Amino acid sequence: MKLKHLYRVLLISLGLLVLFFLTRKDEEVNRGTFRSGDVVFKDFKEIDTISLEQGPFKTDLHKVDGDWVVKNRFDFIADQKQINDVIEDLKGMKVAQTVDTRSQDMKFYALDKKSERMNERPVELSLNYKDGSAKSLFLGKSHNQGGKAAGRYYLDPDSNGVFISTQILRNTQADPRVWLRKFLPDYKSVLSASYFSRERLIWQAGRSQINKPFKFKYPTQLAKMSDQQTHGFMSQIFQSRYLDVEVARPISKVDFEGERLEFVDHVGRRYTLELVANVDKFIKCRMRLNTEADLSGSKDYDDVKQTLTEWHFMLSSRLLPYLQMKQ
Repeated sequence: MKLKHLYRVLLISLGLLVLFFLTRKDEEVNRGTFRSGDVVFKDFKEIDTISLEQGPFKTDLHKVDGDWVVKNRFDFIADQKQINDVIEDLKGMKVAQTVDTRSQDMKFYALDKKSERMNERPVELSLNYKDGSAKSLFLGKSHNQGGKAAGRYYLDPDSNGVFISTQILRNTQADPRVWLRKFLPDYKSVLSASYFSRERLIWQAGRSQINKPFKFKYPTQLAKMSDQQTHGFMSQIFQSRYLDVEVARPISKVDFEGERLEFVDHVGRRYTLELVANVDKFIKCRMRLNTEADLSGSKDYDDVKQTLTEWHFMLSSRLLPYLQMKQ
């Protein structure tokens, strides 16, 4: 590059740099009131309600007879462990690092409340205490170090200060469906999965121990499938986690006759999902838990059994070709 051209590039770069600072010099830099090491919730009190909101999604959690329920899902019982884990993380939340911010930085931290893009908007967490007081915190994106999540960005709406905490609060989406208690067993505890149509067995896969791979037991020609192929199929089946719930009401149109998916866990509990009807992109199901299972350690079994009769459970309709083996 000729010297004359080099000078020109340097002058242009200098000019752009000056322009950058001139356009930002009048904008106030917000430093908030927190300092590194501060406890975020200094006076943590007994919680009455929890709400989370992000764009069109909103979750309202409150207690009924001592149990957390999802208020805007007909008071369906919530995942108690998920809520307790979040509360414990909030109690112990400390500021790892404060962040000096300007308004345009908020999009980058996913803390821009007015953005039209969901990935730039925070999850607005609100706690209402038993004494009538309240506390809010806005949850931004993850803070990464070395390619791994090392914390999360937060905004304190009282001071408008942004900080990083190592408490990531992973399970804090505003979609109420993610807070529903999952009654179906985790795949790690399942020994057998079967699918029936009009009392006829369509397929069955199982294993002798929970640390063993699944093998097809029926039909016999599928028993020759490799462990990798069987694992791929079962990975689809174990996505049969209900995505939503609704109060059980009489069904005018039944789209499935005698089709059901059954799981048997390592202590003998049999969970049955009876397919009932196609609704938009969902399969409406009834759920049963058999009464002959070994119930050791299941103090709430009767309550669970009663609860299941009161609800319909919604599966993704994309699972149907796998369940029926028509994929």
